[in-house]
Amino acid sequence: MQLSLFEGLRPLNRSRIVRDCLAGINLASINIPQVLGYARIAGMPVVTGLYTLLLPLVAFAVFGSSRHLVVAADSATAAILASSVSTMAATGSEHFIALTSMVALLTAGLLLLARIFKLGFLADFLSRTVLAGFLTGVGLQVGIAMLSDMSGVAVTSRYTLVKLWQVLGGLPQPNVPTLTLSIVVAGSILLGNRFAKRLPLALLAVVATSSPSAASPSSVWSPGACPHSGCRT
Repeated sequence: MQLSLFEGLRPLNRSRIVRDCLAGINLASINIPQVLGYARIAGMPVVTGLYTLLLPLVAFAVFGSSRHLVVAADSATAAILASSVSTMAATGSEHFIALTSMVALLTAGLLLLARIFKLGFLADFLSRTVLAGFLTGVGLQVGIAMLSDMSGVAVTSRYTLVKLWQVLGGLPQPNVPTLTLSIVVAGSILLGNRFAKRLPLALLAVVATSSPSAASPSSVWSPGACPHSGCRT
């Protein structure tokens, strides 16, 4: 089987370069905040979210054949990865990170084989109803997982319904700064998407909330925000 390289970039001309650069900036403003959250959902160090955004894009530019696909991590794969690997290792441990990295490399290898043998047509056999139900379930799982971080309520279970019960039980005593910050950031993004769609508000929110934490000598963190002791937020 012959594998053509850089098909998604060709033909390359000067007028397209400017448009592609602007499109890249817009996608970065959307995807950078997203992949940081996906890394948390997967139980990985937050910085690994940036790896999933940068390295796959370079690989796809070399091996991919489409100009329209957005290549990055997503909430569905992050949730599935966390729920599967957490049965074999403690979330956030070195063993967990090693297993997750191996799964990612195996997945990359399988995708490359699918590209070589042109197996993309298999996606046509996926039922739209099944996909809708699957994505709805993943959305609920991800939303419940993020409730702990947004409210500052610590959870100990890896089961979704138990997590929800623990969060609801801890809501009368939330971490007030964490909850306030979550409401302000989420509200700003939602209102911005409604009234200022051209602004990369998600990226601005990440910069605005991360900069004070990085510059401050004393970090503030919530009990449920990180699986490692002493993690900064």
